[in-house]
Amino acid sequence: MNQVEGVEYNLALFASGFEGRSRFVAESARPNAICSRVILFAEDTHTLSRPSNDAFFSRSFGLEALIVSASGERDAILTALRSLVSTADPKEVLRIFVDYSAMTRTWYGAVLSYFRHLARERPVEIDFVYAHGKYQGDFGPMAVTEIVAQPGFAGLSSGMRETVALFGLGLDKYASLAVFDRIEPDISHYFIARPSDRDGLTEEKVRLENAELIAQMSDASLLLPLEDVGETFRLLCERVNALDRRKQIVIVPMGPKPHVLASLLVTLRVPRVACLHVRGVRKPPVQVLEKGSASACRVCFQPDIST
Repeated sequence: MNQVEGVEYNLALFASGFEGRSRFVAESARPNAICSRVILFAEDTHTLSRPSNDAFFSRSFGLEALIVSASGERDAILTALRSLVSTADPKEVLRIFVDYSAMTRTWYGAVLSYFRHLARERPVEIDFVYAHGKYQGDFGPMAVTEIVAQPGFAGLSSGMRETVALFGLGLDKYASLAVFDRIEPDISHYFIARPSDRDGLTEEKVRLENAELIAQMSDASLLLPLEDVGETFRLLCERVNALDRRKQIVIVPMGPKPHVLASLLVTLRVPRVACLHVRGVRKPPVQVLEKGSASACRVCFQPDIST
């Protein structure tokens, strides 16, 4: 996490989830030493490690989680960010710290979307930090309840008749198949995590789990790093820019969070691309413990220029 050492932040955002790794970054970074304003979000559940995570944040930082309902999660994030901006010095660069290890993509997507527009007025730097995890069991099937464009990342359809889909594959075999059948892309590609000692999800396991879906896709797959969001972003942009501009392009990231973050960044760089969010319910949840390492990336927004 050397990218974030020694930086003073205007705001730090954390989430108290049911995974054991939810507090690893906070334990390592000690946000009260780098930021005087910390906001903690959580869903209303007491599953697995959630009670002990809540106790840690309360004991260490005096924080109680702001419970975010599924219907109002984006509004809660935006309200907190507006409050920050209203009290910050307008002449200074805004610096934000986001631990997205246990956040839903709606939450960290809202952070990106909000500051992307604020950057028309002032520069913003956001450090996204992710704790790598050890999965303590196999994923149960996810029942898909909704497939929507990520708010703020809907792309431009312009009446295009054909669709190219880029699927980010993980271990949600049946959910990925359901999404593929529902959107019926004319052409499809896929990307998966490159083998890494930081990740418990091996390439072979992901390919085996998604063999039926991969058989229906183009052979032009991508192996993307888990620990380097910048490199993943670059490779996805190269693939997107090589596709036919006359077709609607959608990215469907269903793998690890760093690939989701990179996919959201691609849609900011290439506005004609949409990023889809597949919502669903999974029972039982899978415990994820920290592996003892984390990776970080910095996203910088300048007035009238997004990077």
